[in-house]
Amino acid sequence: MKVENMKFGIIIDELSGEKWKYETLHKLKEMEGLECSLIIKVHAGEKNQSYKSQDHNIKDLFPHCSYKICEVDKGVLKPRDLLHLRAYHLDFYLDLSDVRFEGEFLNLPLYGVWSFRHLKERGPILHELWKESSYTEVFFDRLLPNGKVQNLIKGSLPTILFSAKKHKGQIEQAILEWPAQMCRKINKGVPYTFGPHECVIEKNTPVSVMKRIRYTLRIGKHQAKRWYKRLFGYEYWNIGIVKQPLQDFLSENPLEIEWLFPDKKLYYADPFAYEADGELRLIFEEVDHRVVKGFISECHLMNEGEDNGKYILRKGTMNLPTHMSYPYIVEDGNNYYCIPETSETKKVTLHQWDDETKEWRKVKTILKGVAAVDSTIIHWNGKWWLFCTRASSLQTENYELHIFYSDHLLGEWKEHAANPVKYDIRSARPAGTPFVRNDVLYRPAQDCSATYGGSIVLNRVEELSPDKFQEEPVSHLKQPPGSLYPDGLHTISYARENISLVDGKRIDYHPLNLIKKLYMLKSKPFEKVMKPSNRKGIFAHSFSIKNLNS
Repeated sequence: MKVENMKFGIIIDELSGEKWKYETLHKLKEMEGLECSLIIKVHAGEKNQSYKSQDHNIKDLFPHCSYKICEVDKGVLKPRDLLHLRAYHLDFYLDLSDVRFEGEFLNLPLYGVWSFRHLKERGPILHELWKESSYTEVFFDRLLPNGKVQNLIKGSLPTILFSAKKHKGQIEQAILEWPAQMCRKINKGVPYTFGPHECVIEKNTPVSVMKRIRYTLRIGKHQAKRWYKRLFGYEYWNIGIVKQPLQDFLSENPLEIEWLFPDKKLYYADPFAYEADGELRLIFEEVDHRVVKGFISECHLMNEGEDNGKYILRKGTMNLPTHMSYPYIVEDGNNYYCIPETSETKKVTLHQWDDETKEWRKVKTILKGVAAVDSTIIHWNGKWWLFCTRASSLQTENYELHIFYSDHLLGEWKEHAANPVKYDIRSARPAGTPFVRNDVLYRPAQDCSATYGGSIVLNRVEELSPDKFQEEPVSHLKQPPGSLYPDGLHTISYARENISLVDGKRIDYHPLNLIKKLYMLKSKPFEKVMKPSNRKGIFAHSFSIKNLNS
């Protein structure tokens, strides 16, 4: 059901409230076809809040709407107030108070009373800090009678363990758009309801002095670990080959990885493959600490002649002033296309392999104004689908999934009606080639909850259409015990029928790594670091590729 004009009400317990609540309402005010008709204040006195400024006065934000103070007894509105509210015929109420409403009021608006679940809990958002959990779950619900809720939007967001203030601020900024997103879904006719679940409201128990001391020590511990890693930790990545099809990864058996490059101090990640001139060619992200920003390099595995069993490494086959990574390969007919990640340019661009020039040639920019991260395309059920996350200062590139679709790879691309379709630090960001098993589509995604690129989750896609998306995690891939790269796994991809590519992360801690990090202050151009005489090389390697077709 599509709605062109909507009217809503706001429930608050103070007019000059927290900044994030004001900004949430400002997002609604900016929407066309949406009108605030009523502000309800459910407390007579102002609460002591850190944000008390006319800049954050909610009534000033909506100066022409009605204003009413209502009395609430154990979550139930007084009969005279309820009678007054029946006359408004609103589409929804946005409840930003800490009152747990019950009774007939919940059924007055067409789409119900919406609220963030943590506003109804005691000690909100901070439980994950006490538990040192790597992620924090946040819920935006429709309130139902008898303490139940109907979840509208759910997010699993990263926990900032080294700062309670930053953690709370990050969560509040991440959820600002959720009420506006619900309105957009309704206007587009997107189904949004899920089954009812019990809403747990925790008691407000005082925090003991000893618990506060232990918590402060934990914060200090995580701050120390953070700075130690920032100063002396350096990430190295390598590419490995697994002699199994991607479908076998669903079994969760330990991966038998043959690491391609013998040097342990390399940064080769995000491997993909394509065929050209009778060779299997690997294409991947490379990072040189002097250049800082990533560029695309290629490894040509030779199948015949005197070079059989050797590889040719070509550095910087794609290179821009901005960071490049994740050179995803798409095959359409007899053509290979590459989509390198260039989120800093806010473009998603297709490059086609040219057999005559032996180079990648830019053919089409399919998305503009989108800071797309790790764009992954697959043809499924008659359409082309592009999965990506979007970069921002809130780390949304690790947890906010977006989908675009088109009838033709080089045609017009449209945004999914329910974008963002998912908020989950554990299973949103693309992690390589989607695959099909028994007519079911599986989508690899990164689990960045403990660390960036820590492991991979395989999601089974339950529903995918221009206005619907649902997937469930079914398998979890980690580096096998004793791996040379035990600290991360964030890309798996198809190479040949029984050959898959993976990557692995190793974090090295050494005082000299601080020197490498100084290049972040003043990096060197790629052309000066990679001199012409060094841009091509042939390196013998003990890895045999004679059985790649088996």
